[in-house]
Amino acid sequence: MDTESLLDEHCPEAHQAPITGAAVDPQSGASITSDEWGTIAITRPGEDHPGLIFQPGDAIYGAVAVAPGGSLVAIGDEQGSVMVFKTWDGACVFEDLREGPSGKSRAMRAMNFNHQGTILATLSIDGIIRVFDIQRWERVANYQGYGGESIQFDEHGERLLVIDTLGQPKLIDMLSQEMIDLEMVAGGVRSATFTPDFRHVVAMGQGGITLIELPDGRIINSFTARQSSGMLNIVVSPNGEELGAVTGRSVHIFSLPELQPVRSEKHGAPEPTTAVLWDYRGVAVGGTDGMLHRPGAKPSLDPIVCVSGFGEHRVSIHGEKAAMWHKNRRKRPFSAKCNFIEVRVDRDGRLLAGLPDDGSGVKIFQAHTGRFLFDAGPETADTPKMEVGGHVFACMLANGGLRWFDIKNNKTLELPWVQGFSLSGGGTWIGAITPK
Repeated sequence: MDTESLLDEHCPEAHQAPITGAAVDPQSGASITSDEWGTIAITRPGEDHPGLIFQPGDAIYGAVAVAPGGSLVAIGDEQGSVMVFKTWDGACVFEDLREGPSGKSRAMRAMNFNHQGTILATLSIDGIIRVFDIQRWERVANYQGYGGESIQFDEHGERLLVIDTLGQPKLIDMLSQEMIDLEMVAGGVRSATFTPDFRHVVAMGQGGITLIELPDGRIINSFTARQSSGMLNIVVSPNGEELGAVTGRSVHIFSLPELQPVRSEKHGAPEPTTAVLWDYRGVAVGGTDGMLHRPGAKPSLDPIVCVSGFGEHRVSIHGEKAAMWHKNRRKRPFSAKCNFIEVRVDRDGRLLAGLPDDGSGVKIFQAHTGRFLFDAGPETADTPKMEVGGHVFACMLANGGLRWFDIKNNKTLELPWVQGFSLSGGGTWIGAITPK
């Protein structure tokens, strides 16, 4: 992985540009999102927030995938490069790199792993499907003349669900090299996906949704979108019982295979993109604000007011909320019930000291739990400097002098003649500047 700047590496939100790709493995819960700056965020199995955030290459538009089981993720960028990473540590296990005009001509738009996670199929803007064996680091097949925004293996890894240049869903039999036609969809489609049981194909066009039964390939149901804000994408629930159709304003849920409307909810994305996933928490829609939006979810954190950090520990203040970070992992934000304008955290990430804007004085919290510990008093309201280390909090007073608090032993000490100070990282020593 390339070394990121501190700003990119420690930014409180994973993406600072429109989200352009999203994929999830329903089995493990592992997911990946990408943005138009080329940043990817990987959420590992068992985690709720991205544990790996980095920028492997150029901008990414739709070409992201998670291998079944969640051990690998793949991305394809605007330079035509294809890369596969381990979700655990971000190590690259496969790459097919391109650059310059030849790379841009094969900018990637979709990709998918087979069930074993050993073969990766990609779709690029030149209409070519490229199939890679990631264990042998080689391309094993090429298929020309395809379009759309999706590609998917069947459960055996023997067939690919694709869309031709006329917008019609097809199946490619990779063993016999034959094209299997499905019933023609009026108006064509942009994306298509198997249901989890692989008994149906759900296809989406600008005007609606079509359900195709397998293996005979007949259309058995359809839904025409009327008075909608335009369909952006579709996503199937992990259990295969429901389908989510995302429009500019809402997520419309349908039953499967009946394709009957069940409910509709506002997704909350002010400017949604086509990046959509459905995990155990429900449907998430990518936005141009760099965030995933979920129906019924609470509003996102307020803009950042101030930040601070020490070593691997950092804190960002969002209005009344404080969000602690350890390396690239954000802990659950907690409410401080006041608006901090300055904040400090000790080197071990145990104590958080915040200076409110209401003149009430510095407040001390247990950083990893958000538990309030004590109020340093109104005398500290205008402190020009404060530091925290170990179990000690120290600050300069507005009228001169130094006051420090030994939180563990419940002691307060003060030196009125101190003109400046520095607290050691562990809180063991204080260096003071004398008047002369």
